[in-house]
Amino acid sequence: MSARKCQVCGFENQDAEFFCHNCGSEITLAPASAAPAGLPTKPVSAATAKTSWICARCGQSNEAVFSLCTQCGFDSAGENAQPGMAARLSLLIGQESFECNDGDILGREGTVARGYFSSIGTVSRKHVMLSRREGRWFVTVSPGVQNVTHLDGREIPRDEGAPLVGEHVLRLSTQCEVRLKVEKV
Repeated sequence: MSARKCQVCGFENQDAEFFCHNCGSEITLAPASAAPAGLPTKPVSAATAKTSWICARCGQSNEAVFSLCTQCGFDSAGENAQPGMAARLSLLIGQESFECNDGDILGREGTVARGYFSSIGTVSRKHVMLSRREGRWFVTVSPGVQNVTHLDGREIPRDEGAPLVGEHVLRLSTQCEVRLKVEKV
């Protein structure tokens, strides 16, 4: 089976995976070269050892030594969360960058870049909410939003927050696409 190398940590991942098993970063579409030997994985104790787990969000089967789903990036139990680690979330629109806070709303009446969204009639007043839980960022479609909202080309499930790791493309409508970027500080 072919593999792809993570651009962030160098870990070799299977070709069909979208998120790095080692660090959780989004994997680019470029094929991987050989990864450096000895890269760490998440330790599994004998008491909790199992061979695989099924993602609660997308149903993908994943190896037990990794807590991020290889299909959708969902964190199996917040085990990758590092409460002591600060992470900054930025909204990127063209060359502009807006720092986001827990609870911020993107939309025509949102709390971040309202002037940008206000003239786009296909974006809801309060389209998505950005939240931080256990040290991780999530984007959630607001109740009542009619538009299908996509994160990296996949529909964001209603009533669930999609995890944000690295840089993402958020499509609020056919007329509105922005980027979200999570950076450790």
